[in-house]
Amino acid sequence: RVGEDELLIAAPMGGCAPFDEGDGAIRVCCRVRPQNASEQRGGGAVCVDLDGGNTLTLKTQQLPAKSEHSFSFDTVFGVDSTQEEVYTDAAAPIVGAVLQGFN
Repeated sequence: RVGEDELLIAAPMGGCAPFDEGDGAIRVCCRVRPQNASEQRGGGAVCVDLDGGNTLTLKTQQLPAKSEHSFSFDTVFGVDSTQEEVYTDAAAPIVGAVLQGFN
């Protein structure tokens, strides 16, 4: 049961989760896409490593200076992430807040 002072956000499959209006934090998410057919045919190298958490490492293979750069996000979605997972985690809280009148 949700209290009167709690807002709900709609989630797929009819579920709802409380929205914390006091949070207000901006979340930064990253979604890594799989290689497309052209990249696969051309032998393109995968240049992104995910640590299973919130860090993505970009690896450049261009000579003469190979390099790695790591980036941290609130959430990193890998190539196997579904649209539903991305929506539920990244968009549903915002959509629910907007529909409840918060902007």
